[in-house]
Amino acid sequence: MRFETDERGFLRVQQQQGGGLGTPVLVVLGLIGLFIVMSGRDSGATGNIARQAAVIHQYETVLRQRSLTPRAHGVHTDSPCSARFFTGELRTLVANTPCRSIRRAVFAATDARGNQVVVSIAWVGMPDPQSAAALAGVYRTGGGEVGVLPAPHVPVVSAPHASRSTVVHGNTAMLVGTNTPAHGATSQLLRGTIDELAKLPPL
Repeated sequence: MRFETDERGFLRVQQQQGGGLGTPVLVVLGLIGLFIVMSGRDSGATGNIARQAAVIHQYETVLRQRSLTPRAHGVHTDSPCSARFFTGELRTLVANTPCRSIRRAVFAATDARGNQVVVSIAWVGMPDPQSAAALAGVYRTGGGEVGVLPAPHVPVVSAPHASRSTVVHGNTAMLVGTNTPAHGATSQLLRGTIDELAKLPPL
């Protein structure tokens, strides 16, 4: 008999003349191949989770360096991306030039006095670098908001972003803004903080 792999990576056995290898053995070998394939996929998923945890740690480290204590966070990919995630001029821009993807994150933190700060981040994929730069420019000048990602233990804030920063990587615009609940206004999170966050890799 001769061992070969098919196009899916499954191990198969070619029976030579006079051999006695039956179907049950082929089934067992196929299951072994499936186990190997699925194990590889599981390893990839584990690697993605570990990478995301490491990047979240980088974001929280920046907050701590600014004397802010991270309390909660959330990360989510929304599909499909559409104008409904935006307000004002941003919504109009995306309605005319549809976005390709959107991934949002939110971080809640407190300062030394217990005042709360909510940092919202969005990575918006656009058709080309020009439209990504246009989106970033409209957001940076206050021409609209990105819907804050709802997350457990993160205060819900509807006020416009008090501070904003943007960076464009190819076709993707990264939008970073801060909101503070009405009962906990704080000036602790300076503009330099969100500028530092904007330099970090995407989640």
